[in-house]
Amino acid sequence: MSDETTAPSEPKKPLLDAEQLQKDLAFSDHDISAAMMRQASLFAHYAVIAAQAQKRYDTAKLAADIVESRVDKRLRDEYAQAGAKITEAALGKEILRDREYVEAQKKVNDARMIADLAKNALEAFKQRKDMLVQIGVALREEAKGELFLKGPAAREEAQRDVTRDRAARLVSENREAA
Repeated sequence: MSDETTAPSEPKKPLLDAEQLQKDLAFSDHDISAAMMRQASLFAHYAVIAAQAQKRYDTAKLAADIVESRVDKRLRDEYAQAGAKITEAALGKEILRDREYVEAQKKVNDARMIADLAKNALEAFKQRKDMLVQIGVALREEAKGELFLKGPAAREEAQRDVTRDRAARLVSENREAA
């Protein structure tokens, strides 16, 4: 293998906007229908973000592995040229102190944090869905109760309307006949 191997470049655009996530998760009990209609598309949107974040984490991990391999080879070559021997444990500790390796590990940690946040955002949307379902059930039960309470009055009003319509029709027919 050649020393030309380079670490994959990391995209700079942030995947998650905390303020936007908070806005997307929020809903009002006055507009449950709209929140329910948007739930699936928001979940899909954040599922894509979670997948992209996981890919960035995997890419950063791969880049760190490449850096570690490169630093390992460089240190082994330096010790070989100097005619010195180094143990695996000592070599491992030197790699951990290498500036390039430390920077690569910081990128891995940052990418892991974003991937974890994206997974947590998905979990939040699952919880949001559960809340919407529960609120929908509660509203449906509440509406059933209102209909039950309005039942006798609504029946009486409907009967009055039918009687009024019949009377108006009879008056109209009598005028036409006369």
